[in-house]
Amino acid sequence: MDTKKTLLVLLFCNIISTAHSKDAWVNVERLNIRTCSDTSCGNVGQLIYREKVTIFEESDGWVRISNYHDGSCRNGISKFVDNGNNKCTWINGFENDNFAEWVYAQYLSEKHPPEPIDQVLNR
Repeated sequence: MDTKKTLLVLLFCNIISTAHSKDAWVNVERLNIRTCSDTSCGNVGQLIYREKVTIFEESDGWVRISNYHDGSCRNGISKFVDNGNNKCTWINGFENDNFAEWVYAQYLSEKHPPEPIDQVLNR
């Protein structure tokens, strides 16, 4: 597939997925953000408790929380990856040097979690 067709497909997928997006909140202290829907994929950051995300896609217990964007790949290595697999490969979630951010769905809640002090006080 040439670059123009790939970009059109990515754009179309982003438009379709945005129409069906929903919000969720992190319900654990820290949640790793990955380049694809697998723990072997690169880590590109973390979310913290009560942080809001938008879910664009769900796949096998994982959710995509961003549109596809530039992976800042140089010589086949992404500068976005903090640790783990930093290769700009299909198996690591990269296509034409673009990737999206994924998190494990079980650590998200459809309801806004309570403030930590509310949990202590049983509010």
